[in-house]
Amino acid sequence: MKFHHKKNPEEAHFIDKQFYLDSSIFEKSIEKIFRTNPIYIGHLSSLNSDSNLIPKSIYPNLLDKEIILKFDLGKLSQILSNVCTHRAHLLLDKKCSKQTIQCPYHGRTFTNTGKLKNAPGFDGKLDYLKTHENLSEYSFLNFGNFYFLTFQKHHLKDIIGNFHKKLDWYPFDKLQPDENFVQEFTINAHWALYVENYLEGFHIPYIHKGLAQEINLQDYNVEILPKGTLQTANGKTNENTFSQFGNVTVEYTNLAAIYLWIYPNIMLNIYPWGVSVNIIIPQHKEKTIIRYETFVFNSENKKSGAGGDLGTVEMEDQNAILKVQKGLKSSTYNPGRISTKHELG
Repeated sequence: MKFHHKKNPEEAHFIDKQFYLDSSIFEKSIEKIFRTNPIYIGHLSSLNSDSNLIPKSIYPNLLDKEIILKFDLGKLSQILSNVCTHRAHLLLDKKCSKQTIQCPYHGRTFTNTGKLKNAPGFDGKLDYLKTHENLSEYSFLNFGNFYFLTFQKHHLKDIIGNFHKKLDWYPFDKLQPDENFVQEFTINAHWALYVENYLEGFHIPYIHKGLAQEINLQDYNVEILPKGTLQTANGKTNENTFSQFGNVTVEYTNLAAIYLWIYPNIMLNIYPWGVSVNIIIPQHKEKTIIRYETFVFNSENKKSGAGGDLGTVEMEDQNAILKVQKGLKSSTYNPGRISTKHELG
């Protein structure tokens, strides 16, 4: 089955409901969508340590990527495969600082930059192996000390255009993990329903009564980026806006929140008090993990404004998404038209 979209938004409908309901389509979408687009790694403040090598599993049971994050001078410098090129044994199972990485299975060794050093049992063939069996290396992007793995070399402008240049006033480097900064929720719904809900503010006055009191919905704006969207909302007062930053540009002074979505499953919610990250991880066609990571400037300061009650907003969203998942199964439902005013994302 092929899924088409109208080039003219005025003629566009929501996607065929089989995209959300068919298991084979789900499997194909994972392969075509998630294996070719940026993957969230984390913020520097939650990754860096005294160790220069940190193993990490990426999307277990989905992509099953096993990687090593290599740090130099406090910055991420390389992302290497954590899988030995001999028999696929994992090389590291905990963070460490080493110049040489040795596979615990058959003793093969690599430099901490991924180059093969020695291969027991392969006398006379080492030169060949050094050419063909080094550790794979991945490209990555850095936006405000948030790192993203990519399967091919990209520039930030290829993903979010020039948006990153507009936020040089925001002190991303001051962010620190909040207390209990990671939370995970499991929802029995298709991953794309959660994403689609995020991509529009149309539902806010109906689903999020509290949030609607904080932002001016008349000024709610959606901008399409090369591989993402940008949603912005003005605060109803100046109390919880970016005006508290002395060097903020005029364009962002009165905003209460900036919602950045990076295709297909990364959401960075930027507030005056810090940043909340949502990572949407499909498990199967009706099961999705929502991973929250929260970073703040001061853990003692109360979160307020548009991002002041994230837990309530999350539960309100999940309740709506579960009802959409159920409604999609109705034989009488056919995809409706998209509102170009409210659902451009």
